[in-house]
Amino acid sequence: MEMGNTTERKREGKFFKRKYLPIKKSGQLKFVEVNEGKGGNPVPTKFNENIVIRFVSGHTERMMLPQVSYKGRTIVFMADLLPSAAIFLFLILWPMICSRLLR
Repeated sequence: MEMGNTTERKREGKFFKRKYLPIKKSGQLKFVEVNEGKGGNPVPTKFNENIVIRFVSGHTERMMLPQVSYKGRTIVFMADLLPSAAIFLFLILWPMICSRLLR
């Protein structure tokens, strides 16, 4: 929430108060407590009986990855941490294509 209330231009376009403030005012917004582990790294936090929130740092500080357990299976939504086909094409194939064009 602190990031959402910032006036920094860098973060201004990522948080829209008109979207999250009504949820907060209605009492439906639940904050996740971040607990620090060894070396100041955040440890996974239990959200409810089926969901654990994991934290990773990358281009977003402490991005939350929900880990959902259901019927004996577990899935983690990793957002943009895993390369997609488009990224693969850009990073792997584009240099190969360019090198052939420049011959």
